[in-house]
Amino acid sequence: MDSTNPNSIFAEYTKVFGQFKLPGVDVGKILESRRKDIEALAEANTAAFVGVQSLARKQAEIMRAMFTELQSFGARLAASTSQPANAGEVVQQALHKELKTLLQPKK
Repeated sequence: MDSTNPNSIFAEYTKVFGQFKLPGVDVGKILESRRKDIEALAEANTAAFVGVQSLARKQAEIMRAMFTELQSFGARLAASTSQPANAGEVVQQALHKELKTLLQPKK
């Protein structure tokens, strides 16, 4: 099934609901009368899914950048001869700075 095509989704609904036989009820007619509603719902769900995928990609990008920065900071810290008094606070500040940089709108 092509999950992004509303007509394909409607055909799947028709096939599934067509299996139910109720005396005096024409399931096909009911579905056909609600076709536009079902197609609109399918389009809305597809748009929402695309949005969620985009958000997940952006979050993964932010996490990769943060961990790359953390790894770089760790390497610089290990190479340094003097250890800062509170390495945890320095790491937190570095991550905060990187996150703030990533979340700023790009021009």
